[in-house]
Amino acid sequence: MKHLLAALALFATPVLAGPPLPIVPMVGTDAEPFAGYDETCGMPILETKVYELARAMRDTRGDPVIVLDPTLRLPGHEARRVFLIAHECAHHVLGHTDRAEIRKRAGSRQVVHDQEMSADCWAVETLVAAGEERVVRLMLEDFFRQGGISPGKGYPSGLQRSRLMLQCSGLE
Repeated sequence: MKHLLAALALFATPVLAGPPLPIVPMVGTDAEPFAGYDETCGMPILETKVYELARAMRDTRGDPVIVLDPTLRLPGHEARRVFLIAHECAHHVLGHTDRAEIRKRAGSRQVVHDQEMSADCWAVETLVAAGEERVVRLMLEDFFRQGGISPGKGYPSGLQRSRLMLQCSGLE
């Protein structure tokens, strides 16, 4: 990855608040997580324990990074890992990690909802264009199984996410 060496010497700062988290590079990141990642996203993907499994963050210099929980390397989590990388990349590409957007997100459940839905749609469109329909279908099923209850804090329910993702994917 382009910025991996620079990121090794840095600490990631959570988007919303809290102390810096120590980060380590992912093992075996020579290959792109999906076709076109380097051109579309191109930011370092790092691993550390993250409550949400994945997070779009900025390092101490303000450069975008994606932080993944190491459990996403376990067998059976490949599709979720690829989807979450695309989803977190979307937060950066769509400007959700800019200071003004972070402030809006902290003060509004509706902003959280809208940002999550737009990141899902961007991720799905990007993955379909990269030939990752299998990943998209698996995540659609996963979100659908989560049902109609929101996990809270403004996050959309699994049914809301799966419905939007199906529309964005063009796979109907």
